[in-house]
Parts: sequence; structure tokens; C-alpha cells
Amino acid sequence: MGSLLIAVFVLLCGWQAYRSAKKSGTWSNKVFFGILAAALALSGLVSIPIYFLSWSTMDEHFGLVITSMLLTIGIGVTVITIYANRWWKAELLKRAGKDQTLGVVLVAFLLLSMAASAQSQAGSSTKAQKAAALRDLLDSGVLTQEQYNAKIQALNAPAEAPYSGGPVATKNAGIFDPTFGGLLFATFAVPADWIFQGGMTQGTGCNVGNAPFFRATSPDGLSGIKLYPPTDFAWADTQAYMPRPNSGCIARYGNIVAADYMKYFLDQSHLELVRDATDPAEAEKFRQSITPFDPQHPGKYRVAYRDSASALVRFKINSIQEMEKVNVSVTCDDQAGAMRIHTYSCAVGVVTTWAPEEKFQATTQMLLSIPNKRTDNPAWEQAWLQRNNAQWAAIRAQNAANTTAFYTALNNQIVSSGEAFRSNMNNQFNVHEQQMAIARQNGDNNLHQQQQRWDAQSRHTDDVVDSILSQQKRYDPTTGQIYKSDSAYTYNWVSTDGKQYYPTNDINDNPNGRGNGSWVMTTNVH
Repeated sequence: MGSLLIAVFVLLCGWQAYRSAKKSGTWSNKVFFGILAAALALSGLVSIPIYFLSWSTMDEHFGLVITSMLLTIGIGVTVITIYANRWWKAELLKRAGKDQTLGVVLVAFLLLSMAASAQSQAGSSTKAQKAAALRDLLDSGVLTQEQYNAKIQALNAPAEAPYSGGPVATKNAGIFDPTFGGLLFATFAVPADWIFQGGMTQGTGCNVGNAPFFRATSPDGLSGIKLYPPTDFAWADTQAYMPRPNSGCIARYGNIVAADYMKYFLDQSHLELVRDATDPAEAEKFRQSITPFDPQHPGKYRVAYRDSASALVRFKINSIQEMEKVNVSVTCDDQAGAMRIHTYSCAVGVVTTWAPEEKFQATTQMLLSIPNKRTDNPAWEQAWLQRNNAQWAAIRAQNAANTTAFYTALNNQIVSSGEAFRSNMNNQFNVHEQQMAIARQNGDNNLHQQQQRWDAQSRHTDDVVDSILSQQKRYDPTTGQIYKSDSAYTYNWVSTDGKQYYPTNDINDNPNGRGNGSWVMTTNVH
């Protein structure tokens, strides 16, 4: 409405200037209509970006678009002025200079007001287009009424204030490897007052590598970040090489689409989807970060496939509305053994970040502002490499000994002849097959026993504490003191006034939001 009033005002002023110049004889109809036609042509030229570029493109290149419009208007006004001076006689141009200058300035002002008006309406037009697109999706059945209402509410909601604080105070929380006597595996930087719980996997039949998992939450439990243990899938060219039961791998065929796994995860977690939050550019960049196939080395290990997806979801902790971002990443590899049989495995990782709805953006940006989030321990890496090399060396030595023994016995039998030779050779072959079966069984038994020893070592400390004390030491953040409570409860909440305690075995049993004050979770001390 404002731009229309400005346009009407400018046209009235221009018309008055024209009448004054016409009355004094300083401007002819030819000059007036020529400049008017040139101004209209200039208006159409300036409007080209508005009609032929999308609003999203104009938003991304706002400065370039405005600069181009102003430069076009300036050049156009200059050209119109030059040709107006050529059309009229020099002596009349001197007398009519003020009127012509006023007319040219008014035309330029009109064009500028048109450009500013178009830009000011860009935001509202973009929002209207998005709302219309959502309505089409609702009418076509792609969106349910609840999903449509949620998206319209998010579209019309005011933007949340971004995180503007300084560097956040952090602490390094460690994860330790029980198979190396509690050697530090890695540390993670988290906010100093957050509660950290973490552990690590010891590899599976799909992936011999170790992977961390953890959960870090604010003292009130309403904000946090969780890294899930990876889920491993595998398959092979032949059935004989498919994952065996209890190998730690899930047997399946084909790569995993991140968006499909995201849907499965949200269904299993009973989370309400707000919208897809996948960044197409980042997802495509991740998909391209694979190892190209080398025809000269077709069996060489390589990362053959990658995919990622993100989603915004919501849930409630009692009466408190929470927002959560779920990130899913998929990495699949391909390798072939001596028999040229290809085996494939996929690891799916999930990371979630949540906070109260009004604090979600600030919380996620605060977490992103923390540098060097993970630091691996070089001493652990060296210890793991030495152990792995020793295990493979023992396996190679055993295989070499078995092979040497087999061919030594076979060569001794070659000197024999007749039925005795054939009978002995058959016996030796059967013995060899039995030895190989025993060796394989011993290998499986050794691995099983080692896993049992690792599990027993991991449980030993907890068993000793529970059996001797029957209590759990906990750190009270409200008083700074350590107290003891019944170890039958894994978690213990304390009111901020330090007068009430709430024990529970459910990590998701959060007393906040129940109208009985504010609570913080105590920290178990080992």
C-alpha cells in the first residue's frame, strides 16, 4: 500500500512538472513521451530479476540483486538525460533545465521505490508460496492434518534468538577400555556442569574396530546429546560367507538408505516427526566421500557407499515440550579375500540432540561452538595395534605350522607305493581335515573364552562394590557433598533446595515438570 501511494505521488508531481514545462514552452510532447517510453522500458529491465528469479535465489544473493538494480537505474537515468539533451535545442534546454531535471529525478525516484517495494514483499511472498505448497500436500494426502498444522505453526513462528554467548566452559569426560585394565580410550568435551555416561564396543564380526557411545545431559535432564552404538549389517557373494549367529552382525542384502533407517528409528522410538532437516548439499558431499573402485586391485578394501539423513522431532518430558534433532549416517565397505569372494558390511550411526523447544536452537549452537569434541588416546591406539598384530601373527604361525606338517607328511607318503600309499595318504588327509576342524574349533573356543574374560573383568569392579558396600556413593551438585544411598537404584534426583531425593532405575524417569519443584540428577561416584 505504501509503494502504491508513493507511485501515485510521484506520478502527480511528474504530471505537474510536465504541465509547467509545457505551459512555458520548454518541453514538447515528443520529449515527454520519449522519456516516458524510455522510463517504462527501464522499469521492465529492472523488473527482470523479480519475474525470472526465484525468491530463494534472490534471498541468497540479496546484495548482488539490489546492487544490479541500482546500477541499472543509474545507467538508464544517465542515458535518458543525454538523449533528452540531444532532442531539444540548447537554448531551450537551458531554460527548461530545472523542469527536465525534476522530471528525470522523479522518474528515478519512482523506479527506486518500485525496486524497494518488490524487495520488501519478497519475504511475505516466499512465506505465502510455502503455505500454498503445504496446502497442496495436505489436499493430495501427502501430509496429515496434524503434520500440516505443525508445519504451518513452524512457518509462522517467530525466529528463535540464536546462541550469542561466549565460549562455553567444558570438561573432558573419558571412556575407558576394560580389556586393557581401564586404559583411557578417548575423551569428549562437554559442558562443565553436564552429566556424562559412556562406554565402548569391542568390535563385531562385521567390524573389528572399537566405537564409543555416550549420553551427556544438563543437570535438569531436559537438554542433552546421545551417541548410539553403531548397528552393523553384513552380506556376501555366497551363502557360506554370510554372518553367523552371535557374530554381532545382522544379515541382510544391499546398501541401507539413511532415510529408510530414519523412519524405522522414529517409529521404534515413538517420536513425532516435525520436518525433514537433511541438508541436500551436505548429504551429497557425504555420499561422494567414498573410495573409487580400482580395477587393478578389485579385492582391495574400500568405502563403497555412504548416505545421511536428519530430522526434527518432538516429544514431551512430563508437561515440558522438547525438540530433538536426529542424525543418521550409513557407511558401507567392500573387500575380497584370497578366494575373490566379496564381503560387504554397513555400519549405521545415530546421534540425537534435544532441548526444550524454546531453547533448542541456542542449545544446538552452543554444542556446535565447542571445539575438539573428541580426542583419542595415542597410548590406547598403540596398545590395540600391538595386540592385534600379535593375534594375527599367532594365527599365521599356526596356519603355517599346520600347512608344513601336512605337506611333510604328504611328501613322506610319496615314497610309498600301491594300496598302502593310497591308504596312508587317505588317512593323512582325513587326519589333516580333523586337525583343521579342531584348530578352527580351538580358535572359536579361544575367542569365546577371551570374550568371557573381558566380560568378567568389566563386571568385576561393580560386583565388588555391590557385594561389600550394598550402597552407591553419589555426588550432590546442590551441596557439593558426596553421600551414600541404596545401590538398588541406579539414578537419584535431588531437589534444588537439597531437602528431597527421588531414586529411580529409569533414566527417562525425570521428576521435572510435575509441579513439585526443580530437580537435578546426582552423579554416581566410583
